[in-house]
Amino acid sequence: SSWKGDEPSGNKGIGGVFLEKRGFTLTPVSPCAWNPTSRSFLWEIIPNVAEAVQTETWVGSKLRQRRLFPGHPPSLGALCPESTRLCAGAERPLELTGRAGWWWFNVVYTPKDLLPTTPGFTPCLLCPVVLSAPDTVLIERNLGKRVDPLTGEVYHTTFDWPPQPEIQNRLLVPAGISEGETARKLLEFHRNIVRIAPSYPKILRVIPADQPCVDVFCQALTYVQTIHRSNAPFTPRVLLLGPMGSGKSLQAALLAQKYGLVNVCCGQLLKEAVADKSKYGKVILSFFEKEIAVPDSIIMKVLGRRLDQQDCVERGWVLHGFPRDLDQAHMLNSLGYKPNRVFFLNVPFDSILERLTLRRTDPVTGERYHLMYKPPPTVEIQARLLQNPKDTEEQVKLKMDLFCRTSAELEQFYQPVLPLNGDQDPYTVFEYLESGIINPLPNKVP
Repeated sequence: SSWKGDEPSGNKGIGGVFLEKRGFTLTPVSPCAWNPTSRSFLWEIIPNVAEAVQTETWVGSKLRQRRLFPGHPPSLGALCPESTRLCAGAERPLELTGRAGWWWFNVVYTPKDLLPTTPGFTPCLLCPVVLSAPDTVLIERNLGKRVDPLTGEVYHTTFDWPPQPEIQNRLLVPAGISEGETARKLLEFHRNIVRIAPSYPKILRVIPADQPCVDVFCQALTYVQTIHRSNAPFTPRVLLLGPMGSGKSLQAALLAQKYGLVNVCCGQLLKEAVADKSKYGKVILSFFEKEIAVPDSIIMKVLGRRLDQQDCVERGWVLHGFPRDLDQAHMLNSLGYKPNRVFFLNVPFDSILERLTLRRTDPVTGERYHLMYKPPPTVEIQARLLQNPKDTEEQVKLKMDLFCRTSAELEQFYQPVLPLNGDQDPYTVFEYLESGIINPLPNKVP
């Protein structure tokens, strides 16, 4: 687990002090763990100092020099037996190995703090907790704080006064805790919490903090150890694979409409980036003008920014149009965007030709027609219809040939894939998609 304190001097907060008094060691994760922007300091709970000493880390080197927490017993027990080390600074992605967990506080102050700032890393808060107390109580607590300038320890004139006279005499009043300053911070908190709380519907737990520390800690620990249930077994991250003309766009729109998923079309994202004239859009435009493929690295930057946005993290997403080959699939997977449901829409080649080569567009109104499924209402409109050069039989055969070369590798990479017959009524296909998302994955019969 990790702990974030709020002062570079080493203040671990009342929760950190509570853990230390019960035999846990809290050490800075790295020398650069102090984040001056958010004024937070990342700490690490070391379950076993004897193991930490042997590691080639900053913490291990300090322990070997006997410069961190001298006098602690060699074995400290463990808060979570399965917990493993969290080795990262506050500004770097958190790298977890094995079964690990972390505690964050003093991180989310405003709604914009909920947005991920590191590509590929999005904190998934499964147990968000708000400690609530009357403003008068909080002001009283703040006014009583005192800091030892030598050790950085925080004391309180009422609740945690040191018994040693030499410590009492050197305690100082920390800056920024006056009644006016505290009232200003509380006002800012009340303005922001009403916008932050809706981001965690049904899972946000409010715990009254105007009670003994042990009671607050026990309530929080009980909450985080509870298995929380929701109507869905997971946050849907759906990937639709299939040849062009298989109906991926339509099924993605239906899923987004019914279940509130974010419809992420890779091709549309590239067009929006060009329209927004962003820094990536200008680069993409040059490839569009030359009619050559956009490099995978640029596609992943645009796609990653979209998948890291808050709505995708909270509501889930349905992705189509990417990946198209095994290299793109590996790249998507390596950056942490792993779908938990993959559907493969199978449509015969003859049906693909029928769907695509008969598509037409009215240049006057922009309306789209299909000569078989949605014919134009008048002869006049039919006479002026145009075909997209991409929908010619030669182009369709070329793209189908490219798809057939990579489809088997993609299907093998994303096992288990749920194959669907896409050559039927769209709403029948949608019913199969729904059942595949809601129900558990089927077990393979040996």
